Amino acid sequence: MENLFIYGSLQDPTVQSELLGRRLEGKFALLDNHVLMRDWPVEGKAYPRLWPHSAGCVIGQVVELTIEELEILDRYETDAYERTDVYIKDIGPVQTYYYNRKK
Repeated sequence: MENLFIYGSLQDPTVQSELLGRRLEGKFALLDNHVLMRDWPVEGKAYPRLWPHSAGCVIGQVVELTIEELEILDRYETDAYERTDVYIKDIGPVQTYYYNRKK
């Protein structure tokens, strides 16, 4: 199982059920040194993205997923986001979806 910090539409139980066939049981988590921005248009919609900020904190959840489930979420997030490592206090290293800076 892999740990993933989720903060946007992936927290929606309907999205989880549609993509993975189940609702995720997450653990409340705070990602320090980031803020959540909604100014990044993808196909005409403004999607949330993490942005580094020394005084920021983003509320989300850490969920456990199989490799197969992560691959499903990778396809859902498209190449607009990339999975990367972050550190969650009291939990440790996890992955999250970060906007694709190269795109």
